[in-house]
Amino acid sequence: GRDLIEATSAGVPVLATGSFEGVIEDGRNGYLFEPFDAGEIASRLIKLLSERQKWEEMSGEGLRVGREKFGGRNQVERFCAISEQLAADKG
Repeated sequence: GRDLIEATSAGVPVLATGSFEGVIEDGRNGYLFEPFDAGEIASRLIKLLSERQKWEEMSGEGLRVGREKFGGRNQVERFCAISEQLAADKG
């Protein structure tokens, strides 16, 4: 999963297998394929590389997802909230 997070956060559209949209939002910042089909993945990659506007749109969405879900401020806020909840549960 870390490779997906790093790629989308860098604005690189991702092609991956699976169905979990926690990082890759199918059709927005990449494509999810289920089950693994090398021909379909290759076809989608060729199409994506030939459509500069679609690449740019997906890149922008990747940057958005990376910033919203994995940006430093968001991670700190989530860590603090979890830490506070754990402390409250112990008390």
